[in-house]
Amino acid sequence: TNYNDAPTSYTVESETIVLGTPTKNGYTFAGWYDSSTGGNKVTQIAQGSTGDVTLYARWTANTDTPYTVKHYQQNIEDDSYTLKDTENLTGTTDTTADAIAKNYTGFSENTTHSDRKASGIIAADGSLVLKLYYDRDTYTVSYNSNGGPTVSDTTGVRYEATIAEPDEPERLGYTFDSWYKDAGLNTAWDFVADKVTADITLYAKWTANIDTPYTVKHYQQNIKDDNYTLKDTENLTGTTDTTATATAKDYTGFSENTTHSDRKASGVIAADGSLILSLYYDRNTYTVNFNSNSGSPVSDMTGVRFEATIAEPDEPDREGYTFASWYKDAGLNTAWDFVADKVTADITL
Repeated sequence: TNYNDAPTSYTVESETIVLGTPTKNGYTFAGWYDSSTGGNKVTQIAQGSTGDVTLYARWTANTDTPYTVKHYQQNIEDDSYTLKDTENLTGTTDTTADAIAKNYTGFSENTTHSDRKASGIIAADGSLVLKLYYDRDTYTVSYNSNGGPTVSDTTGVRYEATIAEPDEPERLGYTFDSWYKDAGLNTAWDFVADKVTADITLYAKWTANIDTPYTVKHYQQNIKDDNYTLKDTENLTGTTDTTATATAKDYTGFSENTTHSDRKASGVIAADGSLILSLYYDRNTYTVNFNSNSGSPVSDMTGVRFEATIAEPDEPDREGYTFASWYKDAGLNTAWDFVADKVTADITL
C-alpha cells in the first residue's frame, strides 16, 4: 500500500484489510485511490483478493493554515527598525500569501529593504513569516527670521523627530525672543517636546530694544546770512522702529521755523542708530526807532535780527545844534555803541 509520502507495504493473506487514515501537516486526508489521479476511491481490501495492490493517498489543502505578517517601523534616531504590528493570519497550505502594507501616518513602505519578504508559500507547519518595513517620512523645517539674518533650513527631519534649536540669530536694534509655530507669533516651538510631523516654517520673534540711539540737532539762524549754525546736539535713546518726535527748545530771541525745508521733526528710530532729527530756529526780528529830539526825522530800522548790531544812521540836523550821539534812554545817560551793542528787543534811541 502506497501512502504517498510514506509508502507502506502489507502482506495480505486471508483477512479483510480496512485501510487506515494517515495524517499530514496542513492537509486533510481525502481518501485512498487506486490511481495517482482520478481513479476509484478504495476504503478496504476484501478477503480473498489476490495480487499486489498500490493505493494512493489523496489530500485536500487546509484553508486555515497559519502564517504571520510582521510590520516594522524605522526608528527616529538610528537606521534600525522596531516591530510595530504582528498579524496572525491563515490561508491555504502551499499557496502564495501576499502581505498587505498598512497605512501608517508619517511612514512609507520601504520596498527595497534587504529583509523585506512581501510574499511566500504558506508552509504546512505554519512557519511562514512575511516582513514589511516602513521608513519614516522626512520633512523640512524652514526658518523665517522676520527681518533677521537668513537661517538655513533643517532638512531630512524624520517624522516625529525633535529638532535642535539653531544658533540664535542677531538683529540690530532687537533682542531675539524665540521661534514660533505661527506667523502671528502666538505659540512658541518647544525644542524639547514638539515633534516634526510635516513641512513647517518657524517664525522668529524679536523684542525691540528700548535703548536704541538717535540724535536731535538744533540749528540757529545766523545773524548776517540765511544759513544756520548747529547750536545743540541731543543724543537720545528710544524703542527701535517706533516714532521719535523732537521737542523744540526755548531759546531766548529765537522762534522755531516749522517750514524750513530741512526740518525733520519726527522719524522712525532706525535699528542702527542713524536717525537724525533736525529743528531750525529763526532769530526774532525787532524795530529800532530813532527819536531825533527835535532834529530832522530818522527812519526806523525794521527787521533787525536778535543780537545783531546796527549801522549808525546818517546824522540828523537841528538848527542851532550839533549832533552828539544816540542814547539808549530818554535821560541821555548811556550812549548806544554801534560797534558792540546788540539789538535784543524793540528799542528807541
